[in-house]
Amino acid sequence: NPTKRLSQSQIQAIQGDSATKITEKELGLKGRKHIYQLKNETNGVSDPKMLLVMYYEGSKYVGKDMQRMNSMVQAAQNQDDVHKTAPVYLLLSATSGICRRKTLPQLLADGVIVQRATV
Repeated sequence: NPTKRLSQSQIQAIQGDSATKITEKELGLKGRKHIYQLKNETNGVSDPKMLLVMYYEGSKYVGKDMQRMNSMVQAAQNQDDVHKTAPVYLLLSATSGICRRKTLPQLLADGVIVQRATV
């Protein structure tokens, strides 16, 4: 089961703020963060399943960030059937770090696809 990476055009949609945002407020949570919802396309063929992407631009992604992302993903999955089986991505900015001791192994164990934006 190979991991599908986000395409450069999907990353640009997120970085350019043209992807669909789901805010914490829309999910019934407190806070001002958001996750992105992207169409799942392979070779121009659209899959009804959506992708959920958390874009992180801070200095270091740690456990509390993961817990917040998990809450948002869980709320999105409870709110809408198209998110129930959606692959979840963590897109780190080119300069963001991540806790490799606990957070990264836990994300991978949870099935989150971790990717770094190169631009």
